[in-house]
Amino acid sequence: MEQDVLFKYFSGKASAKEKAAVSEWLQTDPAAQKEFEQAHFLFECTTVHLRRRQSAIVKILRTTMKVAAVIALFMIGVVTAEQITVNKISKTRMSVRTLPGQRSTVTLSDGTIIELNSGTVLEYPAVFNKKERKVLLNGEAMFHVAHDSQHPFIVSTFASDIKVVGTVFNVKAQEEDQIFTTILKEGCVVIKDKQENEIFTMHPNEVVSLINGQMRKTMHNDP
Repeated sequence: MEQDVLFKYFSGKASAKEKAAVSEWLQTDPAAQKEFEQAHFLFECTTVHLRRRQSAIVKILRTTMKVAAVIALFMIGVVTAEQITVNKISKTRMSVRTLPGQRSTVTLSDGTIIELNSGTVLEYPAVFNKKERKVLLNGEAMFHVAHDSQHPFIVSTFASDIKVVGTVFNVKAQEEDQIFTTILKEGCVVIKDKQENEIFTMHPNEVVSLINGQMRKTMHNDP
């Protein structure tokens, strides 16, 4: 995939045709995910470089013009432009689908690692916004969530929303078969049942499953 197309994708300026091409490329090319992550890293580095140049311009204005009002207005413009860019990128949705018999590993922009089982669909933003980190899951995956106490990580499924800060857990959520199971390995997880609005707080080795249409919490019996 051409780098300029990917950069337009990350910045939210790609056309509908380009977005479709990137999505198809990610789903059909086994090597696409690694190339995509490398391009995204380069894009972020370029963005940081531009921000540093903007900072240098502010210093020049401060020493040559000596006008506090001008500097303040310039800084507001830089922050606003940066926020608009982040908002645009965060609205760009990514989708990864593993075929039957295949597995895949996805690394998100915050460092969270997700191991996808076969027949799984994961949707997530190219870059998380400043409020929360939310992904959509249909299938089975193991989550290794990067710790960030200020921005909770949420896994949304057909049956529940799973909210964590930083932990390791497995989720199996298959809407077509009405199967839902979460097994907590490390940390702490809060699950909200979408049907009953019931809240479950999980600790290591506990399991929350959908049984006969109702959520139940038990202990994980595997050694």
